[in-house]
Amino acid sequence: MKFAHHKHRTLRFPRLVSTIACVVLLSGWLRADQDPSQEVVIHFRAAQQAASAGELDRAIKEYKTVLTLDPTLAEAHVNLGLTYHALGKYELAVAELAKALQAQPNLFAANLFIGLGYGKLGFTAKAIPPLERAVRAQPSNMDARRALAADLLSEGGFKEASEQFRTLFSLE
Repeated sequence: MKFAHHKHRTLRFPRLVSTIACVVLLSGWLRADQDPSQEVVIHFRAAQQAASAGELDRAIKEYKTVLTLDPTLAEAHVNLGLTYHALGKYELAVAELAKALQAQPNLFAANLFIGLGYGKLGFTAKAIPPLERAVRAQPSNMDARRALAADLLSEGGFKEASEQFRTLFSLE
């Protein structure tokens, strides 16, 4: 088992929030065929407000309540995973994000942060596929490209890593 520590992957909570600014309120994420209970909406919004205020333990509690009420809500799994990531609880983050990706494989934030989480845990080979999906989803996202390049380099993919670094330089 390889363990790697990559400084570039330490995203502080304010940066985490800006990175996932695309995560919108529950009502914007729901598919047309979903009708959440009022209780789900209340707890989801309470969790988002707690996370925005930096009250991550309270946010976790609220997201867990949401998932008790509706375990199929991928958005709650994503946000719970992101909150665990912000706390440095990478194993828990990866587990929650994996649940979200089972339901919706192309979620950008879930792919990015599961890749970052695997990297933090030292599993760079596992980090590469979700980071590649994140880069495909948002080609100009520098955090995704930087992490992908570093993991490719760690795994000996020098040519692929250099392509990512060249793209990064052109984006900057």
